[in-house]
Amino acid sequence: MPRFEFRVAWSQLGLNRLLACCLLVSLAALVWRSCPPEAPQSPDPPVMAAAAPQKFQAGLPADFLKVSRAAEARYPAPFRVAGAVDRRKSALLWQAVLQVESPRKPRGQHYPPGPQQIGDCVSFGWATAVYYTLANAVLSGNASGIDDPFQPFQYGVMRVTIGGGRPGCRSDGAYPDDCAEGFKARGWLTYGEAQQPYSGALARKLGCSGPPAEWLRLAKARAGGDCYPIRTVDELIEALQNGYAGTAAFTWSPGRTRTESGRIITHFDGTDQGGHQVAFVGWDGARQQCVLHNSHGIDAHPANGEDPPGSFRVSLATLQWMLQGGTFWAFSSVTGFPAQEIDFSPLRPQRAP
Repeated sequence: MPRFEFRVAWSQLGLNRLLACCLLVSLAALVWRSCPPEAPQSPDPPVMAAAAPQKFQAGLPADFLKVSRAAEARYPAPFRVAGAVDRRKSALLWQAVLQVESPRKPRGQHYPPGPQQIGDCVSFGWATAVYYTLANAVLSGNASGIDDPFQPFQYGVMRVTIGGGRPGCRSDGAYPDDCAEGFKARGWLTYGEAQQPYSGALARKLGCSGPPAEWLRLAKARAGGDCYPIRTVDELIEALQNGYAGTAAFTWSPGRTRTESGRIITHFDGTDQGGHQVAFVGWDGARQQCVLHNSHGIDAHPANGEDPPGSFRVSLATLQWMLQGGTFWAFSSVTGFPAQEIDFSPLRPQRAP
């Protein structure tokens, strides 16, 4: 009997342990249902490297300023159109560009900011300035239509036809004064006449061999326009207030940016990357800022209000620095720079030129 009682006691102990284990399992299941484990997390997406910005390609020879100053000496008188200048009056010439159309640019769109593919910024800055000038001539009734200048042709003209092979075929770039004189003496070619798109390879080829004779013949029909150096802020403002855009060639060293009066301005206190040419296309009298149209593409600079994509602004002080250490040229589609009354109201019918 004692042996039997011992076995019963042991069995009861085992039963208690079994019941306790079952209870623990039940409690664990209850907890799991009320607080399920976190769902497996997908691995973090790979960190993609930011798209590398377009590599800057200098388009001005190292001695561009010395050569330009010699060329500017052929125009000793100050630039003048109407005389009086009001720095408080704005002249945002893209307002006219938006109101005209051409084979490559529908009405309501901005003039495209490149992008250039080689160091041919001089031809891009020139083409932009000429397009803006022609758009404002249409708006003021002094031209009946507008077309798109073909940059590679002008690149060949400035380097070979006018420049006589400077700089040589082994390097890109051109002199701004050769570009200005080429426009005046040789005219310009349209995209329609060239019947092909822009390419850096074509620009480089024409910049070494010069344009073909047939293209030179076609362009000659547009010769007879004018160019003139811009040396002061007031001369630049006077040109813009009469509808004349122009080119701006200077040392390219963009640095800090900051917001001033609701617009982003760029300081040129960065690393010297070589020479670059853009177009001056607007003066904001309320903010005392100049707007310059670049050829590095629509994302080259932050969007800035209603300014053209790819453009940037500089303060009055920076503009003065650019004028002092660079070379600026204004362009006219006719001989001289007649005063023009610019009206940015909706485009009205124009008389024939």
